[in-house]
Amino acid sequence: MQSCSDAKNNVANLRGAIKPLPSQVFDIIEHFLLNVQHGHLILMIQDGFVVKIDKIE
Repeated sequence: MQSCSDAKNNVANLRGAIKPLPSQVFDIIEHFLLNVQHGHLILMIQDGFVVKIDKIE
C-alpha cells in the first residue's frame, strides 16, 4: 500500500507531466487519492479536461 507522502509525491509529479489543469481540479483529485483506503480511483480525462471521477471502495 502506498503511503500518504508517496501519494503526494506522485500527485506532484503528475502536475508537471500532463497538460495544466486548474488547481481546484488537482485539489479534488488529491483529496480523493489521499482518502481512498481500499479500492480504485478512476479519472476520465479527455482533451485536457476532467470528464469524470469515480471512487470505488
